[in-house]
Amino acid sequence: MVLAVLHALHPHVLTAPIFCGTIATHTAMVLFCARSLASIHRLTYDLSMQSTPHNLSQVQRRDGWRRPIMIIIAMVAVFALVVAFRNEIRVRWWGYRLAQSADVQDRMQYLSLLSSMDAKSLPVARSLIRDADAANRSFGVALVSTINGDEADRLLETACIDSDETIRQSAILGLSMRSSANTVQRLAGLIKQLDAESAMFAVSRLVSINLPESLDELIRIARSHPKDGVRAQAIESLGQWGGDDVVAALIDCLSDEAVFSGMTATESQAQEALGTMAPQFAITGELATDAKISELRGKSDTNGMRAAHELRAITGQSFEFLEADELGRLAAIGQWREWYEANHRP
Repeated sequence: MVLAVLHALHPHVLTAPIFCGTIATHTAMVLFCARSLASIHRLTYDLSMQSTPHNLSQVQRRDGWRRPIMIIIAMVAVFALVVAFRNEIRVRWWGYRLAQSADVQDRMQYLSLLSSMDAKSLPVARSLIRDADAANRSFGVALVSTINGDEADRLLETACIDSDETIRQSAILGLSMRSSANTVQRLAGLIKQLDAESAMFAVSRLVSINLPESLDELIRIARSHPKDGVRAQAIESLGQWGGDDVVAALIDCLSDEAVFSGMTATESQAQEALGTMAPQFAITGELATDAKISELRGKSDTNGMRAAHELRAITGQSFEFLEADELGRLAAIGQWREWYEANHRP
C-alpha cells in the first residue's frame, strides 16, 4: 500500500523497481487480508466459548467482525482515491516543489514534468503567475505557454501586463506562438494598453502570425496608433511582411512626420544578435543613447522615411523621397500614389 501511494505521488520514486513494487503492494494487501480473517476467526471462536448472555454474545460477535472489515474498506477506499486522483496529486506536488526549490536544474525538471500534463497543470500555472516572486511568475509563464485552451490564453494575457518587463515579453512571446485569429485580437487589445516598449514588442510578434487578421492589425497600427514608436515598429513590421499587400499602407505612412529617436523592438533584437556575433559593431550598454541611435539611423529620420526605406526595399522605387525637402516629399508622395494606381489596379 505504501509503495502504491508513493508511486501515485511521484512516479520517479519507483522508476527502476516498479514491477517489484507492484508485486509487493499486492502481496502486502493479501497478507493483511489473511491476517485480518485469522483475527476474525480467533475472535469468533473466543466469543463462542464465553459464558455470557446470548444477546451480549451476538453484539460482541458482530462488533468483532465489523472493525476489521471497516479497516479493509477504508484502506481500499484510500487506495482507490489515490489511484483516481494520482495525476492531480502529482501536479500539486510538482508545483509545490517547483515553487520551493532553490536549485534551477530541479525547477527545470519539475517544469518539464508539469508541461507533460497539459491542461491538468492549469491550477499550478494559475498559482505561479499570481505569485509575488518574479522567478515563480516567470516559470508560470513558461508553463502556461505549453498549455492549449482559452483559460491558458487568458492567463498569458494576464501575464502580459505584469510589472516585470521580462515577464511581459515572455508572455507576449508565448501568446503570439498560438498563431490564431483569437491571438491577434488579444494582442491588439494589449497593444492599446501596454507601455511603449512592450507594445512595440507585441507589434513585432504580429509578423509571426501569418494570418490576414494580423496584417490588417499591423496596417491599422501603422496608420493610427497614438504612440510614435509603436507606429514606427508597425512600419518596420510591414516591411518584414513584404509583398504588394503592404504597399498601399506604407504609402499612407509616408506623410507621418513623427521622429522616434529610440530603438524599435526589431532594431533592439538586431542589436542583441549583433552583440552576440560581432560585439565590436553593436550599440549596447552606455553607448545605446538616443543620440548615438539617431546618428546611426539618421539625425531626423521620420516615420515617413522609415516607410520610404521599406517601400524601396519592396518595390525598388524611391522617387527621391529620402533626398527631398518637405515640398519635394509631398510631390514624391503624389508620385507614389500615381505609380501604385497605375500598377495595382484590381
